[in-house]
Amino acid sequence: MSEILLLKGRLSLLKEELKQLELKADNYIITIREKLDPYEDDLCALDITHALSAMNDLKKVWLEAKEKKEKILIIEKELAYV
Repeated sequence: MSEILLLKGRLSLLKEELKQLELKADNYIITIREKLDPYEDDLCALDITHALSAMNDLKKVWLEAKEKKEKILIIEKELAYV
């Protein structure tokens, strides 16, 4: 019984962490869109350096979110058998 409670607690924590990662990702996406303004006529005026930095950060968040989603699915499957 205590294992079930531990799994439920871990699941809840992972879901909250995933929500935080999704919020971070949304912010990075907004930043990237601002830096890569499609309506800017001058290519040299685009802030590619900051957009690239935000994209690299977004990739890290994306990888972490994928890992958390996989863990969530595993725990949910384990709890389904209980």
